[in-house]
Amino acid sequence: MLFPPKMGAQDRGKLDDLRITGSGYGVMIPQCFGCARVGGNMLWSTDLVEHVTSREEGGKGGGGVTVNEYTYTVSCAMAICRGPIRGVRRIWAEDKLIYDVDSTPSSKHDITVYTGTEEQAVDPLMEAALGAGNVPAYRGIAYAVFEDLLLTDWGNRIPSMSFEVEAPGSSVADILRDLAEQVGIAESDTSFEEAEHRIIGFVIAQRTAARSALEPVLRVGATDLAEIDGMLIAIPRGCPEAATIAEDDLGAHVWSEGRGDPPTRLETKRGQDLELPGRLDLAYFRYDADVTKRTYEQTSQGAVRYTKGDVQEAHTVQAPLAMTDDDARQTAERLLYGEWLERTSHRYALGPKWLKLCPGSPVLLPVNGVNERCRIVGMDIGLFGELRFSAVRDDDVTGILDQSVVGGTPEAAGVPALDAVVPTLFYAWSGYELREEDGLRAGFYVAASGGDGWDGCAIYYSPDGGTTYLDAGNIFDRSVFGETASLLPDGVASNAWEGATTLDVTLDTTGTLESTSKTDVELTYDNAILVGEEVAGFTTAAAGGGGAYTLTTILRGRRDTPMTGHGIGEAFVLLSRAVARVSVDDSLVGQTVKVKCVSPGQTLGDVTAQDVVIRVPSHPYVTVGPNLDFSKDTNSQYVPMVF
Repeated sequence: MLFPPKMGAQDRGKLDDLRITGSGYGVMIPQCFGCARVGGNMLWSTDLVEHVTSREEGGKGGGGVTVNEYTYTVSCAMAICRGPIRGVRRIWAEDKLIYDVDSTPSSKHDITVYTGTEEQAVDPLMEAALGAGNVPAYRGIAYAVFEDLLLTDWGNRIPSMSFEVEAPGSSVADILRDLAEQVGIAESDTSFEEAEHRIIGFVIAQRTAARSALEPVLRVGATDLAEIDGMLIAIPRGCPEAATIAEDDLGAHVWSEGRGDPPTRLETKRGQDLELPGRLDLAYFRYDADVTKRTYEQTSQGAVRYTKGDVQEAHTVQAPLAMTDDDARQTAERLLYGEWLERTSHRYALGPKWLKLCPGSPVLLPVNGVNERCRIVGMDIGLFGELRFSAVRDDDVTGILDQSVVGGTPEAAGVPALDAVVPTLFYAWSGYELREEDGLRAGFYVAASGGDGWDGCAIYYSPDGGTTYLDAGNIFDRSVFGETASLLPDGVASNAWEGATTLDVTLDTTGTLESTSKTDVELTYDNAILVGEEVAGFTTAAAGGGGAYTLTTILRGRRDTPMTGHGIGEAFVLLSRAVARVSVDDSLVGQTVKVKCVSPGQTLGDVTAQDVVIRVPSHPYVTVGPNLDFSKDTNSQYVPMVF
């Protein structure tokens, strides 16, 4: 055909319905402890926004066609979990990683993360869409807002989102305190200090009783709960024996004339081998120390006990916990070992003087002339004060065996070698607030780090001189800090660069200092530092060996902080998202609080406190220069902890 007719326009990728579905009403708000991955639930969404790109296609001589390519974007908000949290490290859309706080930039998408504090403001995007006064701040809920998210990679639909969360709570004791408070048990009625077993991550994702929620935590954490004189007590497995019971104390009973022979002093029962599992599988969410491999997929580790019989069924233990493969394997071995150890049980009665004992207490019980370690699992009080106990065999190891992951070689049997405790190096101070919102309440900052193998710490502070300590959350990331080795001269003007000024510093930690540009210092807050009370910045860091650096080209007096009165040996901190903010009651302004950072495996008594005088909050802040908001470009790289 010499002059072919022009074809009508063709539409590619066009949707007929731009409405959104997928929000679940009444869905439980997950509760996260430590590091965990949770799914999001939609709080708000616009309809799909259609974008059209037209182009001509066709051969020579006419007959071309106009092709309209359609793409779609959406703005939405996803609820994550109960707040406050420390931050969101990564976000997946389906299986595609779309946000990583350790990358620069953290995402190619426009994402804002709210950590669920009680001070968080209303999201401006939602307010612009719904109108002022029509949008809650969702205080107490961590959520993320996605602005103009391009949906091409997900078939022009909103993908399911999941979030890697870092939240307070890194031990069995932390979780017990939180849940006890939720069910109305006063802190003065509990004692959980001994429950030090580390929990990497734990999620309560469904409505359930507190007792049911705690079962996997207590089982994996080798901890029992008991009520003693109105106090709820945590008793870790492997603790010292509470008592040694003499044989003459066994067999307590109410005597009556003509009743006949006294009861048996000790009744022993031993379960049959075929009633016990030959294998135990522990299902968990895999946690990898390498963050690039950490996806929290559900997997399992197993333990096997070889016996003469081969008909025992495998037991599966479901644990909604994030664990390393080695931890899971060792826990599976301990649980299976416990099943076989506890097949031997005893029943006995004691007199009223043994009321101090309770379920969970380990005791030495005379069995066939030998003191056998047992753990009390049941206790009844008779009408006349006689105490009837049931107990099972126990072991005095804390329950972490030396096996590696499946395929590894078990170590020799014996008392397990616990992971070495790595003490925390920390510096705490109360001074000029780094961000506007930090000035809303009195508080202090904490920078922490440690040697090889350091895996974070728990923050505690005492408002009464060390008599009691309050839990103030956790730090998982290392800070870089030390002290000055030269005198920083008085500054000339706030927020002004001094090219000729130098500062020598020596780091107390394993971190490093790196050089950057003036633009990054001014706009993205790279290399922001605390020197004494002055907040400053620098561009160039020259390493001198042994943790020594010389800093040059210094931006002075940020946040209107004082630039005079410096000395040699004053505190130096590289300000980053790793620095934690702890808010305290305003009544503590001008008072001295004692601060401790406790590593896993330590107790409060192992750590020397630092004294911090709580400074008067500076809000509203009158500043020259930008707010030191470390989340400006990375959506919560710096997250203050508020309690």
